Amino acid sequence: VWERDKPILQAGDTVERARLLFSECNCSEIPVVEGGVCIGTVSEVGLTEREDKDLLQASDCKEFVAIDPKAPMARVWAMLLDRLSSCAVIIGDSGKCTGYITFQELVRFYRRVLGSGEANCLIVLKMRRHDGSLARMCSLAEDADCKVLSCFVVESCDLENVFINLDLFCEQPEQLIKSMERHEVEIARILCDAAVDDALQERLNLL
Repeated sequence: VWERDKPILQAGDTVERARLLFSECNCSEIPVVEGGVCIGTVSEVGLTEREDKDLLQASDCKEFVAIDPKAPMARVWAMLLDRLSSCAVIIGDSGKCTGYITFQELVRFYRRVLGSGEANCLIVLKMRRHDGSLARMCSLAEDADCKVLSCFVVESCDLENVFINLDLFCEQPEQLIKSMERHEVEIARILCDAAVDDALQERLNLL
């Protein structure tokens, strides 16, 4: 599912190296290890105010999502959404970091499984278990001129909520966002490949 042997940051690496790896790995969050043990993850956004020459510090790291190498993909998906993280750190039997899987890799995995290769926008909606209606959410997306190519539901880790995942072809993501907000539907995550202006992209990144 994930690309093995992706580069991992070491404690004491420079911020410049972190930024290079964000670009090379096409991800926004990377683990930091010390002696093979993960001490947290750093995010691209979290390093915005740091200079290239600065060294990574413990204060740059945030608590990470740890998973077993055999963890089900649906479980990993829910953990990343619940914890607002973009990568899950794989911890081996020795307690050391053996790799990591990014949210983008999970998206590619599900698109291969579900055959939604033409999708250019993924929207994840968080709803109370008994309030979630997959048919209604698909209808709202289509009303916003988005074509639903595939959809699936994953339970949140607290078992009280569900994540409704809609893989779409959508030329105007902003219209879709406004529609969901108008109907008071919580957007947990949205990833769009469509060309959008800078203002909308900043808005998408905050969701």
